[in-house]
Amino acid sequence: MKSVAITGMGAVSAIGNSIAETAVSLAEGRSGIGPVTLFDSSPYPSRIAAEVHGLPEVAGAGRGTALLFKAMGEALSTSGLSAPVKADLVLGTTLGGMERGTSYMRGLLSKGGIANPAILDDFLPSCQIKRCAAAFGLRGAGEIVSNACSSGTDAIGLGFERVRRGISDRVIAGGYDPLCEFVFAGFNSLLVTAKSACRPFDRDREGMVIGEGAAVVVLESAESARARGAAILGYVRGFGAAADAFHLTQPSPDGRGIAAATAAALSSAGLGPASIDYINLHGTATQYNDVSEYRGLAAAFGDALRGAAASSTKAMTGHALGGAGALEAVFCALSLSSGVVPPNLNLRNQAPGTEGLSLSTEPGAVRRMRYALSDSVGFGGECGCLVLERGGGDG
Repeated sequence: MKSVAITGMGAVSAIGNSIAETAVSLAEGRSGIGPVTLFDSSPYPSRIAAEVHGLPEVAGAGRGTALLFKAMGEALSTSGLSAPVKADLVLGTTLGGMERGTSYMRGLLSKGGIANPAILDDFLPSCQIKRCAAAFGLRGAGEIVSNACSSGTDAIGLGFERVRRGISDRVIAGGYDPLCEFVFAGFNSLLVTAKSACRPFDRDREGMVIGEGAAVVVLESAESARARGAAILGYVRGFGAAADAFHLTQPSPDGRGIAAATAAALSSAGLGPASIDYINLHGTATQYNDVSEYRGLAAAFGDALRGAAASSTKAMTGHALGGAGALEAVFCALSLSSGVVPPNLNLRNQAPGTEGLSLSTEPGAVRRMRYALSDSVGFGGECGCLVLERGGGDG
């Protein structure tokens, strides 16, 4: 099996339009959550979201493509690669170009059955992967992963497995999703959205905050990276996936899905639970998710859980759905590199039943870290987990 290095990273979210901005926001504990400006949120119980501001538009394309292009361009730039790029592309998303589909339907309903069909050219996820390949000169296979909110994590995991097993020489992997009124309305209808703030693992948490974003990593063998003189920003060491098949929207109360995915990721990495220094939690701040996630991690880690610093960065970025897992994998790589643990913002009183988590709440907390674990949980019980190592190891 080959050692899989990260040689490029790109990220755009409510806390930064670049890796550099993101790193500063993570260290300082800056939240990107605020009033919704992309559409009229007055009909909904929640009127806050984590929007990306200053996003460059892509001609003829929607917001999903714009997010993806921003992250993709940065990832390729930091990796030192330029077109044509021999690499496979694995992307995770739940919405694709859903906001374009929403625009089409609005036009259809408001104009007496007349709408511009060209809008749908950027509707399906296959459109974004096609546009990326064309815009960045990618030469390789393309794959789309749609495993609900585990999509970004699973995409990076699949890319990791391709490189590790020698199936692909290089894989560009990541996840993305735009903020879309259709989905915003859907989560509001489930009565799981917060009105004031995202408070993961807090006793008085009121629900999730919808966000948006994209993150992309360039994965290749450590041998390949050294041969071309590329900087190694970190390593992906393990990946695990599972499904609890409990409910359409709720995770299994015992956390069995995340327990299985976590155990599989640790086994894939060849590590025991005590090796993990930091856990980036899925942490949506809903009543069901937080406790279920804790129980799953406790089952997988045992007493070692208390030894790892932990936080949910969704208190800063909101829940970027298919982009969340990819963003949080990049956050882990940045934290391992800097030694700064991202804070779990807005925590006042830790939720009963989660006391075994060592939640880091102060911005700028420094810890010596080598390994981090990032987990994701999606509708339908989909669970994914990645283990990352800081750069500078033996590869």
